[in-house]
Amino acid sequence: MNPLWQQLVEAGLVTGDPPPPEPAGPAWYVHALLGFAAWVAALFLTIVLVAFFRFEGGGLGIAGAFACAAGLLLLRSQSPFLTQLGLAASIAGQAGMLFGLGFRDFNRTAAVMAAILILPSLLTTNPIYRAWCTGASILLLASALEQWSPLTIALAAALVTLVFLIQPQIPRAYGYGAAIALVAIDLFTHFGRNPHPQAPYAGGLLAGLALVYTAHHFFDTKGAIYAALISLILIPAPGVAAALLIILIGFGCAAPTLTGLGIAAGLVYLSHFYYSLSFTLLTKSIVLLATGLALLALRWFLFRKEKA
Repeated sequence: MNPLWQQLVEAGLVTGDPPPPEPAGPAWYVHALLGFAAWVAALFLTIVLVAFFRFEGGGLGIAGAFACAAGLLLLRSQSPFLTQLGLAASIAGQAGMLFGLGFRDFNRTAAVMAAILILPSLLTTNPIYRAWCTGASILLLASALEQWSPLTIALAAALVTLVFLIQPQIPRAYGYGAAIALVAIDLFTHFGRNPHPQAPYAGGLLAGLALVYTAHHFFDTKGAIYAALISLILIPAPGVAAALLIILIGFGCAAPTLTGLGIAAGLVYLSHFYYSLSFTLLTKSIVLLATGLALLALRWFLFRKEKA
């Protein structure tokens, strides 16, 4: 008998025989090779279609819609090759639809495409495709809003909080897509040429509100107070609050991928803040000192709560 199952039986947590072991599937490198082959096949298929049929304008959009529909059908297959081929074909079809909509104003095109991407994410159970559609939709909406892009930071942060904390029955793929979009929008706001100079700080403040709610969810009122204090201190370093939000949700919900994404994003944001010439060394030192003191106070609060 399985030693773990024996311990559970002795503890009175389970009864009867252990469940049969699940059949072992193909090795990971087989999946990787099949996936790579499928993406290469989809790439060459796209090149052939564009080169021979010379789709332009509306024709490109129609062909993209058909490719997206075919990809959705292939995603229902159990074969790793067909699944990856469907994923690649559907993403290529979405690109064709984006460039084939025919609007002269790209902002309007991005807004329409952001709405269209909601439908295919609901028609499949593939987690990678759901995450892709969610993240791409939020990024396209941010591109359409331009100087109002901080609103999409609030949208992405709210969606991550909704999926992982408020409505955990929603598939986590939507939350992963929103988290990736949140990090990407913050990066574009930092390193891109945003039309509004205050956009990074507005986005950091909105992400800070989600951080306060998350801290209240895990640590009650005192945790929310500390999170609000940290968010206010980090206003000169926008992006760090979003990274802390992702780290906290990932750690609290046992999602190591989300935690790793937040840690990587936090390192990028802190490095940018440290080497940025927008603030003096004195301002940076004060922000980092205040953040360290706030984190030490939070550590003291958590250890005191654990002992109680």
